[in-house]
Amino acid sequence: MSLYTVYDATTGEVLRSGYAPVSMVAMQAGTGEATLEAAADDATQYVDLTSVPAIAAKQTMAPVTTITTGQVVLDGLPDPCIVACNGQEAAVTGGTVTLAFDLPGDYEVTLSAPPQYLEHTLTVTVP
Repeated sequence: MSLYTVYDATTGEVLRSGYAPVSMVAMQAGTGEATLEAAADDATQYVDLTSVPAIAAKQTMAPVTTITTGQVVLDGLPDPCIVACNGQEAAVTGGTVTLAFDLPGDYEVTLSAPPQYLEHTLTVTVP
């Protein structure tokens, strides 16, 4: 028996892991999927496809946050990145997003850029 991981052949997202006879590992992948003979945790790892596919740790995001009256600018985001706040979600490209707020207060912003990055949630206080 061998540990295996099935991943999305285009993005490297880990889809599932398990055990199978070595001769049957490749059969565990469906259309658009591929396998590696190793275990991976989909919450903390992905398959790096830059050269030879290999399991890698997801990276953390560390956006630079600039807060002014009524707006928050997040810079240094992965490209692309999904930004969610106040029940709205948007895909952001270019690594920077400006969020506008009508009222001062604390707002929770969630950033996701699967599969290479861990989801990141931050609370911003808008004056």
